[in-house]
Amino acid sequence: MTPLVALDRISVAFGHLPLLDAVSMQVQAGDRIGVLGRNGTGKSTLLRVISGEQQPDAGTVWRAAGVRVARLEQDVPLAEHRTAFEVVADGLGALSALVRAYHAAAVAAVHHYFRGRHQAQGQALYTSLSFGAGGALGAVASGYT
Repeated sequence: MTPLVALDRISVAFGHLPLLDAVSMQVQAGDRIGVLGRNGTGKSTLLRVISGEQQPDAGTVWRAAGVRVARLEQDVPLAEHRTAFEVVADGLGALSALVRAYHAAAVAAVHHYFRGRHQAQGQALYTSLSFGAGGALGAVASGYT
């Protein structure tokens, strides 16, 4: 089976510190991969190399024709006025408009259905749809103040 992505002996170093040293791997259709490790050991660098955002110092990266690789930045830029939903939707590329439209329709349906009755259940559902009732990301994201 032809892989979607293949890395062949890639290496990346920052100064004299090697982060990735002759790494080889393949990603097949349907694979689910977890990247675990201590801070500073090259996890984000590996993902940037796989996505094509960073070139390795040595080795070969191959991607099948038509393969799209997306990743979420490790450090999400916070803006006090943006909700968690807006930050996530912004990261969806071409799907962002569709997800925003679906979300708006779901919120409108909740408001319409629960208007005047079952107010508490309607508010709870609205809160779950809004990732914290539309609160700023900094107020609802774990680890942020």
